[in-house]
Amino acid sequence: MTQEMHQELQNEMITKEIEDQPTNYLIKQFEETNNTSILTSFENDNTKETKTKLFKALASADKKLKDYVGEELLICDYVLTINQFLDEETGELTTNPTIVLFDENDISYRITSISVYNSLKTIIALNGKPTKQEPIKVKIKSIQGNNNFNFISLEPRF
Repeated sequence: MTQEMHQELQNEMITKEIEDQPTNYLIKQFEETNNTSILTSFENDNTKETKTKLFKALASADKKLKDYVGEELLICDYVLTINQFLDEETGELTTNPTIVLFDENDISYRITSISVYNSLKTIIALNGKPTKQEPIKVKIKSIQGNNNFNFISLEPRF
């Protein structure tokens, strides 16, 4: 087996493992961190700048990610939170992540989406966390799923 074939097989295995994880994995992942409700790519150093950036991400991002379908974005930072919603039809609580992505100008893009969470998780598993020095370039895509349901996803541009 060539090194290229081995790397391709390894990437497929990582992607499959990540995609197979249920939504409850989100809750477990958050519980295993020191902060049980927020995951960030940047360290909270308790400076005014970091606190402002985090508050802005959680309270009101600059833009809606879904408005930028078809465009490319350089991700330098991100914030992830877990939200639970009551499904009015079934009465069950559903868990969905809210993702806020920051570009090179610290403009924030927000979306609540398991598909964006999954694609970001896969991209980070393959490429590492984004930074201002080494951002991750992605294309924002709309993909048609079952029953004509469209969902947003991130496609890496390595």
